[in-house]
Amino acid sequence: MSNTRFALVSVLIAAICFAAVAPTLTWLEFSSGSENLVTEAVLEMRRGGPWLIPTLAGAPRTSKPPLPAWICATFVRPQSVAALADRGAAREAAYRRLAWEVRWPALVFACLTLIAGAWLGRALLADNAGGIATAIMMASSVIWLRFGRSMTTDVQLALWVTIANAFFVVGILKKRPWLAATCGGAALGLALMSKGPVALAQTTLPLLAFVAWRRWGMKKPIAVHWPAVIVAAVVALGIALPWPIVAATHLPGQARMWFREVALGGAKNDAYDPPWMYLAFLPLLLPWAGLFVLGLVGLWREKSDRAVLAIALTLVPIVVMCCFTEKNDRYLLPMVAPGAVIAAAGFITVGNHRELNPLRGVVMVFTWGFLVILALGLPLAGGLFLRNTAGTTWWPIAHGASAAAVLLAIVAIAWRLDSSGRRTLLPAGAIVMLLTNAMMIHGYARSERGRSDGKPISDAIVAAMPADTPVWIYAEPGRFSRSPVDTVIYLDRIVVPVTDLSTLASDRPVAVMVHCRAGQTLPAALTNWRVIGTMPKNQGLWHICVPPAPPAPPAPPTSGL
Repeated sequence: MSNTRFALVSVLIAAICFAAVAPTLTWLEFSSGSENLVTEAVLEMRRGGPWLIPTLAGAPRTSKPPLPAWICATFVRPQSVAALADRGAAREAAYRRLAWEVRWPALVFACLTLIAGAWLGRALLADNAGGIATAIMMASSVIWLRFGRSMTTDVQLALWVTIANAFFVVGILKKRPWLAATCGGAALGLALMSKGPVALAQTTLPLLAFVAWRRWGMKKPIAVHWPAVIVAAVVALGIALPWPIVAATHLPGQARMWFREVALGGAKNDAYDPPWMYLAFLPLLLPWAGLFVLGLVGLWREKSDRAVLAIALTLVPIVVMCCFTEKNDRYLLPMVAPGAVIAAAGFITVGNHRELNPLRGVVMVFTWGFLVILALGLPLAGGLFLRNTAGTTWWPIAHGASAAAVLLAIVAIAWRLDSSGRRTLLPAGAIVMLLTNAMMIHGYARSERGRSDGKPISDAIVAAMPADTPVWIYAEPGRFSRSPVDTVIYLDRIVVPVTDLSTLASDRPVAVMVHCRAGQTLPAALTNWRVIGTMPKNQGLWHICVPPAPPAPPAPPTSGL
């Protein structure tokens, strides 16, 4: 297959996935913490806040580089932000438009990652079919479908890391150091501007592990092209360093904060997450988890340069990330491309290891079985057990049974045409995963957990108070000092802390948020205030308080006639 034809096929896969996922982008409210942080920073930028160093709740947001916020803000129209001040149905429509404008660029980035993953698979497996299989497996994996639709730093990090690794692999295996240095270095610089030094653990450290394996494991040291390495470093740092330098020179103590965050792997008050949390990588690769295990075994036995590079790009970053305090499933997204390459190796090249055929048989049964369970389980569960906020099932059981019949027919026809799965497993798996993903989002969006639990209290403020009413958060020891970000998004205004209510303007309406944990009561300073809304969140209750109603004016005196 020529380069042009391979590129067209990979673009077609990405386009199909975009078309399958795009209609669902407005179904979910802003309920994801990681996406909400980017969205609120973008809203503040679009309302006139600074772009060079974006703010969150009015304070500089420097915990993450600003590239994701810059890109997102570019595609959010000022008219859409202005429309958030509307009320009633117009307000709801404005937030749906905002969801579309925030998320479709994220989905484009995720789809571009599929194209980059296809080229990475082609380079590592030296096989066109392996590259196409990599893209299909990425697009139909749980992790891509779950996280690829949200505007988070991890989506953009995954794209730039995958592009960088594709160029670095080509540079190593095909002896094209200057291509790797220029293009790979630029992608690495953009990855650093997306989420910071973690990009090095997902690109540079795996390559260092590969060099070490060649030197001490295989006793065949690889010739490092040091001029190209220096150029790659210069290009990457030329892109990544200017913004941190500007931020560090403008904000006192910023460099110390960054050092502390990198050293601790998160905020100092974050609880330690155990390393085995990242075993979630396997279920997140479903339905291809079995093929990943098969490919891992086959590549480990092979021990070629390509095999070790694929394993290192997948496992080395996960091992490094296990050493830090904070761990999250979405942090695994940049490893989905090399993980899919390993799964594609299990699907495409396992024939080179005849002794693994028994394991392959077990894996194929597991994969087909998972698709059958999913095809039956989700539609029926949504019609029988899963409930929405109204207390009814996600959909009528008749609709669920019909969907289950269609999905099961797809699996059965694919199995009947080719029970070995060599030709039909990938397309059948992709179709089932894309369809069930749409069904899942449709039902989940109407469930309690799929809703933003910060939106109702925002709705209460908007309904009860005049437009642009200042909203504050009452901060005192033992209580939250900042508002939930989803509440701020739906309020369409900045919420800043206040410790002295007497400082608030008395000539216009105001509202104050306060959080009460179990056993806590309203602060004494708010005892006489009226509560106009309450929201369970953060292991307690958020209350919205407004000043007590002013006393009624005295009645006019009556005449003595």
